[in-house]
Amino acid sequence: MQLSGSPSRQSSSLDSHKCSPTVAQFIDYLKTRPRLWDNGSGRFCDWATKYIYKATSYGVPSNWPKIRPRTSLVDRLRQCVPSNTKSAIETGKEMPLLESTQNGMKASAFSNKELRRESAFRNYSFAKKVFIMRSVVGIADYLQFDDVRKQFVDGSQCIKDVWAAWQVSYRADSDASGIPRRSLENVPTLYQAWIRRVVAQVPENLEEALTDMIDR
Repeated sequence: MQLSGSPSRQSSSLDSHKCSPTVAQFIDYLKTRPRLWDNGSGRFCDWATKYIYKATSYGVPSNWPKIRPRTSLVDRLRQCVPSNTKSAIETGKEMPLLESTQNGMKASAFSNKELRRESAFRNYSFAKKVFIMRSVVGIADYLQFDDVRKQFVDGSQCIKDVWAAWQVSYRADSDASGIPRRSLENVPTLYQAWIRRVVAQVPENLEEALTDMIDR
């Protein structure tokens, strides 16, 4: 991921729904798995509106009792994010906080976006450039804290379990019979492989961004 140039990012269909970046990214990734959703129309957004955005009676994972039933899949996934008292994961109530600039760049690193636009960074004062670069280093340290690592692991497991419960109901839903190949995709397995790739890329994203900043 480069500081300069245009960020490589597909427009998220969930941006307007204020989801966690990784939650939104993974749902966008499902566009590439048409066996899961295509009823012959090729309209992913129509499918997502019905099966992801709208409240549903689909099952919820029994091992996460705080996940609210009869809510949309998106709302259930939001509860898996470490944030505040609404989080379904016990460790999520006391998420160590980052300074706002760092938090924004952390989200960019996970989303494979540029941390700072080259044109903006060039116009920063020397002191601000140093502040931004120190912030990047701080993100790497932050992600190594035991509490933070545990919360990311717990949140990821919660998301995987929510998808697993949803998948059982989705496969059995007669209303989805027009999508005959939906059982050929295993969404929890797809998510696990996908999030591992995302997390593995973050250190490289941070390192490349810092190198680009130093070179400016």
